[in-house]
Amino acid sequence: MKKTIAVLGAGNFGTVCAKFLAENGHDVKIWNWEGDQEPLREIGEYHENKTYLPGIALPENIIPKFSLEDALRGADIVFYAVASTVLKQVFLHSVPFLEKDTIIVSLTKGMDKESVDIFPHIFAAAVDSDMAHRIITISGPAIAGQLANKNVTVMAVAGKDPVAVSVVKDVCDNAYLQLIPTDDIIGVELGGAFKNVYAIALGVCDGLGLGLNSKSALLAMAIKEMAMVSVAMGGKPETLSGVAGLGDVIGTALSPESRNRRFGECLGKGMNTQKACEAVQQTVEGIESTAIFLALAKKHSITTPIATLVQRAIDGEQITKENMFTLFTV
Repeated sequence: MKKTIAVLGAGNFGTVCAKFLAENGHDVKIWNWEGDQEPLREIGEYHENKTYLPGIALPENIIPKFSLEDALRGADIVFYAVASTVLKQVFLHSVPFLEKDTIIVSLTKGMDKESVDIFPHIFAAAVDSDMAHRIITISGPAIAGQLANKNVTVMAVAGKDPVAVSVVKDVCDNAYLQLIPTDDIIGVELGGAFKNVYAIALGVCDGLGLGLNSKSALLAMAIKEMAMVSVAMGGKPETLSGVAGLGDVIGTALSPESRNRRFGECLGKGMNTQKACEAVQQTVEGIESTAIFLALAKKHSITTPIATLVQRAIDGEQITKENMFTLFTV
């Protein structure tokens, strides 16, 4: 059935989300924060987001909305695709305008720094129990440009209400995008949030000139570190070996397009964090994610040598091949 859908966030992934939802036949309204409305004007005038997704034609049934209230009015499903640093604020501002039967979907990968918690838990605390039961998260290996060009993409969709999960899967699935349902919200969220930590680590390997032997071993160890913390928080270990964990780490850590991998590569080449961020020219969410991940690991008394090494690099230590080799010694 045709749905009215709001997508909050007109960056590259929010725009891609609006694109496949509109192509699937739904009425899609897209909104972006008031300080960055040029993408909305471009979508309205050119049916193209020249700022964040240049060269990709967008369906005419994507309607830009410059007011949050207008975007949310009558929406059956709301997809949140804003940066993790502002997601909590955007969600709290949106709550008064949500319809009572709305399904809430988080596409943002990250955690709240203040509470050191996943965003679905923060969402649930701000709405009534009925709406809280319909909070869904989607995560997995999905590079925006490849999804925009209809490369086959598989992600996980997680939620406690199987009906809501099924509705979200139905509106998203098509010939090139498939969602795998699960009830493991914690595992899917943590896989999406913390794959950036290990993408930085794999990028450091690239900066140091380490080959696939080293990166493959590091990748296997990374999944183990992520799974230990996830299980300690109540997630399922198998989630981290699926698309929301292993798949997402591979898609991010080995992709030339990944901002977190490129940031790590700059660190490996000797740049400090400021210079590396300037070189990447995009938000590197793995910087904040690393600090949060280490806080969680400490809380649960879990040793995470790779994430610790990443934090040392972020803090300004020049990582060497010898430093990396110590990770593999037993």
